[in-house]
Parts: sequence; C-alpha cells; structure tokens
Amino acid sequence: MLANKLEVVRDDQKTADLINLQELQRKLSVGLAKNRTDAPPAARPDLPAALELIAKAAGAVELMDKRARDIESWALSTIRQLRGELASAEGRTADMEDRARETEQLLRELQFKLNAAEQRAARAEDRVARADERADRTEEALRETETRALRCEELLARAEEELKKAGTRALRAEERVAHAEERAARAEEGASNTEAWLEHVHEIIIRNLSGAVGILGKINPEADVAVEMNKKVAALPTREG
Repeated sequence: MLANKLEVVRDDQKTADLINLQELQRKLSVGLAKNRTDAPPAARPDLPAALELIAKAAGAVELMDKRARDIESWALSTIRQLRGELASAEGRTADMEDRARETEQLLRELQFKLNAAEQRAARAEDRVARADERADRTEEALRETETRALRCEELLARAEEELKKAGTRALRAEERVAHAEERAARAEEGASNTEAWLEHVHEIIIRNLSGAVGILGKINPEADVAVEMNKKVAALPTREG
C-alpha cells in the first residue's frame, strides 16, 4: 500500500514537471518569432487565434498548476500519514519483536517446565508401577488372609459345634450329677434310717441278751453257757462305743 501511494505521487510530479507555464510561453515566443521571419505574409498565423490559443494554454497550465499544488498537498499529507503509519508500524514491529522475545523466553520456560513435568510424569509412572506391584502383592496377601479367615471360620464353626456338644454333654453330666446327688441324698437318708434301725435292733438284742444272761445267771450262775454269753454280751459294742 505504501509503495503504491509513493508511485502515484511520483507520476503526478512528472506530469506537473512536463507542463510548465514559462517553458510553454518561451516555446510559443520562439515559434512566433520564427514564423514572422521565415514564413511569407500569407502563411503567417492569425494573431487573435494565437492569443486565444495562448489563453487556452494558460488556463490549462493554471489548471494543471492548481492540480499540481493539490497533488503536492495531497502527497505531503499522504507522506505525513505514511510516516505516521510507518512510525506506528515500526512501533508495532518493535512491540511484536519484544513480544516475540518474551514469547521465546516463555517458550524456553515452558519447555523447561515441560521437561520437568515429563521427568515427574516418568517418576510418577514408576511409582504407579511399584504401587501396582504392591497392590498385586496386597491383593494376593488379602486372598490368602481371606482363605485363612474362611478356614478360621470353619474351625470356629466346628469349635462352636463342639462347644454346643460339650455344653449338651455338660448339661447331661450335670443332670446325671444332680440325679446322683439325689440318689446319694436318698442313700444317705436311707443309710441314716438303716443305721438308726440297726442301733435300735442292736439295743433290743443287747437288752434281750442281757435279760437272757440274767435269767441264766439266776438259774445257774456257774454254768459255762451263762459265763460265755455274759462275756459275749460284755464284748458287744454299746451305742456310745
């Protein structure tokens, strides 16, 4: 765009240079003088026509001069505008260069951060791999633990069943013990009753024997039977003994 505007200005300046009022007047004067001296009177040009031609040429020259001034003013304005645009473009270029340098610096920093991130990612992948291995080992240990837990549950169930059986046997044993205690109590009561009855019978026997010995002693105190029975009665245990 800037090159096109400068080319238009150069073309207009060339056109203005080609049409110059003084140069045109000089050429007309030279031509008229030559015609006066060289040409015959019949061939000389008409003066009013020449003046009219000069007036038209002068008007055209003034018009071209005004156009040249307008073009020059427009060219100067365009040049100032182009200089401003050029300065603005240079400023933008400088800003863009600064931004480019900042961008390059940012890219270098980002590349450094990217390399660091890649290294961290690699280390993280290693940690993840080790964590997966530990997780696999943990799962294996968990499965083994679950297997042992199932075995323990089975053993516990068996132990509970055995405990229930032992409890049942214990209840039965307690029942048998209770029955045995009842039978022992009844046996003790029966033994006490039997002992009392035996003591009573013993006392009756002793009294009867004593009575019989007394009777025999009265009948025949020196008889062997009486003496022997008296010894046996004396040898019998008493209730106190």
